[in-house]
Amino acid sequence: MTSPITGRRGLGIAVGLCVTGAAIALLAVTRTWTETLTRRPAPLPPVHTPHTGTSQLGWLVAVALVALAGAGALLATRNGARVGLGALLGLVGVAILGGGIDGLHLADGGRVVWPVLVMVGGVLVAMAGLRAMRHGSTWPAMGAKYERPAGATKAGGPATDATMWDDLDRGVDPTARD
Repeated sequence: MTSPITGRRGLGIAVGLCVTGAAIALLAVTRTWTETLTRRPAPLPPVHTPHTGTSQLGWLVAVALVALAGAGALLATRNGARVGLGALLGLVGVAILGGGIDGLHLADGGRVVWPVLVMVGGVLVAMAGLRAMRHGSTWPAMGAKYERPAGATKAGGPATDATMWDDLDRGVDPTARD
């Protein structure tokens, strides 16, 4: 039996953390963080101008989208590439966390719940990246169960185009494992 960190379950947890963290950050950055009140001469009412996290930290949406794309890339990569992707996701998570901290200062007296949620999203993405760096090489690769060992056919000889067609003519699936 595999541990919860390795195997398909570990991959699923990391992808789930990454998607959840990116989604939380994207949701929170699109909400109103502060509001500007512009007074006008009487009898005109004052104007309330909302400022979202996106209007104050425009780069944060792009970084959260990179995290979301990284979740899909975790599924598509394998071994060393997945470990490298984990390092990138760790940095992306730290950047999102930094954006949330910066947002706390921008939302001074405003709605601080949204920058805090951005920080939570950044921590989740960073955790996914750390998991991928540490255990990514043990996770299964996408489509690996359909790959045939290199150079092998059912007949036992080297795999060539002709031998694979011969296997098909005999009714043998050349992609099936022994």
